[in-house]
This record gives sequence, structure tokens and C-alpha cells, in this order.
Amino acid sequence: MHHLNYIKHDSDGFKLASQDFQLSGSTTLAIDTDTIKLGTNATSTLAHGSTGTFLNSSGHFSFVEDSLNYIKGGNSDFEIRSQNFRLSGSTTLAIDTSKIRLGTAATSTLTHGSEGIFLNSSGHFSFKEDANNYIIGWNNNFDIAAD
Repeated sequence: MHHLNYIKHDSDGFKLASQDFQLSGSTTLAIDTDTIKLGTNATSTLAHGSTGTFLNSSGHFSFVEDSLNYIKGGNSDFEIRSQNFRLSGSTTLAIDTSKIRLGTAATSTLTHGSEGIFLNSSGHFSFKEDANNYIIGWNNNFDIAAD
């Protein structure tokens, strides 16, 4: 006979199985068969999009610090919001709140006019392959060169 609800400890380790599982830790942790919630009021009012961590079996999730800093997904939506956003991909991609850089040294030395792609919040931009092939714009200036 196969048992669906048990607590077991043997040489294979600790096992817990339940058809209707619930776990809570004070008011800041709530886990059941459908949802994991971590944060203030997890056992009562914490829901998708509330301050804290929320994950459910339908794929809805939210990691919320406050209304200006969060990652949320569900209902065919995906949102990221940050007061101080930074994204980098190895050394070839760097995005923050004031500029986008794409090129060999994007996370370190790529600046306006360097080889690669540069765009900033002041409207300066450069698309540069080498010293003879580029498009650069800044402060009412615009330069194009091509072999």
C-alpha cells in the first residue's frame, strides 16, 4: 500500500509528503501546496505584487522591496522597476539609468566615440566600427565617416 502522507527518516535521508501541506513561520513565512510567501503578513495578506516574495503554482511571482523596486511576473506581464538599474552581460553589454553601451569593453572603458555603440541620457550617441567608419552625434554636432 502506497502512503501519500508521511514523515520518514532513514538511511536515504529525511522525507515529508502531504496531499494538503501547510507550513508557517510566525507571520513572515507561509508555504502550502500552491504558494510560497515570505515577508510581513505572509500568513494573512501578502499577495502577488505585495511587498515581500510571492511564488505560486500558476507561474505568478513577485519580489517586491517597495513601489519603486520590484520584479513581477504573471497574467502575461513581466515588469522590472528599479531606482538604480544596472545590467551587464560579461564585458560586452552595460545598461544603467543614464547610458547604454555595447562593445568589447562596455563595462569598463567604452565611452562616447569609442569603438562600439554608446547612447546616453543627454542625447550623445556613437556607432563606431573603427577610425574610418562611424556615426557620432553630440551637442548639435553630427559626424559620419565611411570607407
